[in-house]
Amino acid sequence: MFNRRKREIYSLWIAFRFSRSKQKNTMISFISLSSIIGISLGVAIIIIGLSTMNGFKKELQTRILNVIPQVSISSLDNGGSINDWSKISDNLSNIPNVQSVTPSVNLFALLINGSKSKGVAIRGVDTNSFSTNIKKYIIGNDIQKFENNENDIIIGQGIAKKLNVKVGDELSVYLPGKDRQNINSYQIKTLKVSGLIKLSGEFDDLLAFIPLVDAQKYLDLNNAVNNIELKLKDPFEVEQVLKQVSEKLPTNQSWSLRSWKNQYGYFIKDINLVKTIMYIVMFLIIGVACFNITSTLMMSVKDREGDIAILKTMGASKALIYRIFIWYGFFSGLIGALFGSLVGVFIALNLTYITNFLQNITGVTLLNQSIYFIDFIPSQVDFYDVTLVSFTAIMLSLVSTFFPAKKASQVNPAIALSG
Repeated sequence: MFNRRKREIYSLWIAFRFSRSKQKNTMISFISLSSIIGISLGVAIIIIGLSTMNGFKKELQTRILNVIPQVSISSLDNGGSINDWSKISDNLSNIPNVQSVTPSVNLFALLINGSKSKGVAIRGVDTNSFSTNIKKYIIGNDIQKFENNENDIIIGQGIAKKLNVKVGDELSVYLPGKDRQNINSYQIKTLKVSGLIKLSGEFDDLLAFIPLVDAQKYLDLNNAVNNIELKLKDPFEVEQVLKQVSEKLPTNQSWSLRSWKNQYGYFIKDINLVKTIMYIVMFLIIGVACFNITSTLMMSVKDREGDIAILKTMGASKALIYRIFIWYGFFSGLIGALFGSLVGVFIALNLTYITNFLQNITGVTLLNQSIYFIDFIPSQVDFYDVTLVSFTAIMLSLVSTFFPAKKASQVNPAIALSG
């Protein structure tokens, strides 16, 4: 008789012949095809969904967290001024997860162009570090023209549209007065738009930047600042950094610590929740498709009782028959998983272009930038997810073959051939 390796090859070959041969009952072929299509659709949809969630997470990290402070430190004393920010920055730089520490000045202002106005939060930033982080999001001008003592301002594209201004235009800017004790005090400056920032989301309507030196001058801060910003190597470990920061800050002042998660952490929670739901949906969709495999195999066993009986009379053991139908059902799961993976990966890699094309044709906006932080559908394929989804589909389809394969191995040759 056969050794083990030959038995496996023989069972695989017969299973392949069974899968290729024409069924006596056409309904079996239809259900078999339906199960393969069901697995393919399930795998493809889950891969696309998970890639979309990965895309949102990537855009949050590379687009948003590159612009907003990942950790923001402000003083609750001295009118908010931080005079010894340089020494504090040196201490905070020693925290392992801190990539950079930069001073900034935050202020609220009213931008006016003719009869149009817009309230914004302005950040006075170091021009060198700002140029490095934000350059790829600047449109309409060279970021290098964003210089100290030139009365420059960079505004979001949404702000520019609302105020009907372009690069090179001038704006009247109502700023807080130098007398910070008087809330009615204000000053008016004329600033030149030196660049427009496009993040493709709500931030385009909210953000404006001026050089740090100019902000200090407008608020009469001299060399002081009112905010210290941290950029982290791993922004998702921000809670641990906050604890370390609080231990290194001077104890003779009261401090306010804020992280990006205070304002935008719900995005990560939503992403993780949706991914969990998708995994559950994956099991349900693929599970239903695998139930069709069980039905197909049960019908195939009934349809091929004569073939099974002949194999048994030729000396085939129950174990061999069992393996034949295991392989037979395994093919359906394998084909469905592979085809679904290819389709899912292809669509996921081109999802942004596909959705933009559909938006242009239908005129329907899929993501409202006033609600979400971006106005397009992002996608990033994680091949770990692809492998996990495909492996799960194949394993579920394999499990669904056990009962029909056992039934096939128990066919009585005498009864089957006499019928």
